[in-house]
Amino acid sequence: MPRQRTVLITGCSSGIGAATAIEAARRGHRVVATARSAESLSGMTTLPGIRTAVLDVTDAASIASTVDQMRATEGAIDALVNNAGYGQYGAAEEVSPEDWRAQYDVNVFGALAMIRAVLPSMRSAGAGRIVNVSSVAGKIAIPFASP
Repeated sequence: MPRQRTVLITGCSSGIGAATAIEAARRGHRVVATARSAESLSGMTTLPGIRTAVLDVTDAASIASTVDQMRATEGAIDALVNNAGYGQYGAAEEVSPEDWRAQYDVNVFGALAMIRAVLPSMRSAGAGRIVNVSSVAGKIAIPFASP
């Protein structure tokens, strides 16, 4: 019998991340569902096949801790679903540079940091999957959604 696959999913506090975690567990995968706060994951703590972890994709220590613990407890990370992210609204000239940077830190550099954290073990295993969830805003121009 093939071994159960382990999936790490970021941004599971609601929406696509939560639905992805539930569906992956339903399909028989071991899931580690993550979000920035434990409270936002409280609805998932009793679901079969799902373990939760607090993870901030903008914090290197948080990423390292979660990935190291997963390797220790699960043995491998077979798949990463980069779902953490958010949309920010406002006219381009009205959104502060700090708010632009904060969004890019989560949506772009956070995803990259997660990929960099799991790639070494995936390479050594000779297998792995990485899925980056994006937004329809990347395809359709929405007024006052330039960030």
